[in-house]
Amino acid sequence: MGDACRKRQPGNFDNYEEVKEGYLKCKTCGDLIRAAQVKVPVTFTTRAAGAFTRDCWTEEPFCPNCEEVPARELEPMVINL
Repeated sequence: MGDACRKRQPGNFDNYEEVKEGYLKCKTCGDLIRAAQVKVPVTFTTRAAGAFTRDCWTEEPFCPNCEEVPARELEPMVINL
């Protein structure tokens, strides 16, 4: 697959412009930006209680024509409390 056919990574807001409040479009192709729901496993650690993990959900923006569809699960995060 050549460079011209390769899709870029999603979520770079420099590639989008606001059409009206709450709506973005791609600067390259002009299509509306969509959002995919993705899961982020978050592990909270404390000295007293140990650690526990919760799945958080967020939306990742992407252009269906110019960008890859975001992965369903992002890299895990660790937060030290």
